Amino acid sequence: MTRAEIPDQLISSFSEFISSLLGLHFPHKRRQELVRGVTSAAQDLGFNDVSSFIHLVMSEKLSHEQLNFLTHHLTIGETYFFRDKKLFQALENHIIPQIVMSRRGRIRHLRVWSAGCCTGEEPYSLAMALDRVLPTPKDWRINILATDINERFLQKARQGIYSDWSFRVLPDHLKQKYFRQDNDCLFAISPDIRKMVTFSRLNLIDQTYPSPLNDTERMDVILCRNVLMYFAEEPRAQVITRFCRSLAPGGWLVLSPSEGDFARQSGLVPVNFSGVTVFRKTVPDQTYPASSSAAAKLSDHPRLQAPPLDVTKDYYREMPDQLKGRRPQTVRRLGEDADRDASKPRKPVGLPDIQVALPVDQPVCQSAHSLAGQARECADAGRLTEAADWCRQAIQAEKMNPAHYYLLSSILQEQGLLDESIKVLKQAIYLDPGFVLAHVAMGHITRGLGRLEDSRRHFQSVLALLKSMNKEDVLPYSDGLTVGHLVDLVRSMIPGE
Repeated sequence: MTRAEIPDQLISSFSEFISSLLGLHFPHKRRQELVRGVTSAAQDLGFNDVSSFIHLVMSEKLSHEQLNFLTHHLTIGETYFFRDKKLFQALENHIIPQIVMSRRGRIRHLRVWSAGCCTGEEPYSLAMALDRVLPTPKDWRINILATDINERFLQKARQGIYSDWSFRVLPDHLKQKYFRQDNDCLFAISPDIRKMVTFSRLNLIDQTYPSPLNDTERMDVILCRNVLMYFAEEPRAQVITRFCRSLAPGGWLVLSPSEGDFARQSGLVPVNFSGVTVFRKTVPDQTYPASSSAAAKLSDHPRLQAPPLDVTKDYYREMPDQLKGRRPQTVRRLGEDADRDASKPRKPVGLPDIQVALPVDQPVCQSAHSLAGQARECADAGRLTEAADWCRQAIQAEKMNPAHYYLLSSILQEQGLLDESIKVLKQAIYLDPGFVLAHVAMGHITRGLGRLEDSRRHFQSVLALLKSMNKEDVLPYSDGLTVGHLVDLVRSMIPGE
């Protein structure tokens, strides 16, 4: 069916529907692209009448697979390794070294998100850049999240096999270091680089982020390039707002040069590195102290490919002492004292002892709710050891509340203590077998550990629990996540689906 055979009103309505569903904007000058895409999708799915197919799409009766097929035909998949040389120079010479310095004396954890990752060249480029720049990569816990709405792109990205077209600007020495040749035309990414990246389907128009459930919280760097230019104004602004919320304090948002004006909003400050403009999330009431000696010391390391850093008040900040608070001092575990009050509740059968650290000046009688609030406050500030100590106190004060165990498991995940996190999650599920978010967290962790069957089982349990719930209901402890959004989120995370 040609463009002329599809009624104008139907195309206009379809364009609005696609904008609300996927965020993709097809103004009048791009209507022919929309027609070509939907026509191609209809034909490939066996529909001879494109108008009927459009009506089916708008009735929201497409299967998950059919919707993926349509998305594939409406999205653009053009990218290559180290696209935009100046940007990667800014990342390697300035942004990544500054993050390294800010982690001194803290947990070495680095979180990066490639949003709209297409077929994987960008997140793998980020992995290679981190491997090149970090002084001792194996001492770091690196999480590179790569998301796209196009499942076909993600399948290719997970395979990590590329043709020469993807290497058009990659130097030969990097190609030889990070790839092995499969045959005359195809090259496979190094397993060490591939395992640094986690691929997941995510629709940026959905309100499923930021969330710990899909690892979209506390990001150090978010790259979303050549994606938002295809969005309508309102959903684009909503995406930028959610990106800002997803960033850790002082984190970086990277857009393409033509998309820079989209980020001109409160909470994001433009920073220029040799002609490359990126945006940094502000931290209220903090300054950017100079730290040239630390920068020089870092840049002297033989692994760093960068010149000495110029860390100025324009883009470097530390948390002032008055915001750090007092870190609890570890004392003996509650229950070890000989004069322990026998009237205090004992741990439930089946629950392990929880190691509790009390601040020296902290009253034991403080409410569990207040203790959990202290834990969240410390976790938000990046003081994870302190946060875990407060959380264990909340558990000691209210042992039958599964929410405290869930919070502790989230903190342990952030610390990289995955086995301990799983152990604590099991206690949350023991106390409340219907605790949906605990099952989601179990599925997420086991997937990251490569235990795909366990992960699939946990996610299927989640879908079974959600089946009887109203899609508009908001889940407890989820920061506003609805049942319907969680269903979509979990389906995108099930391994092999």
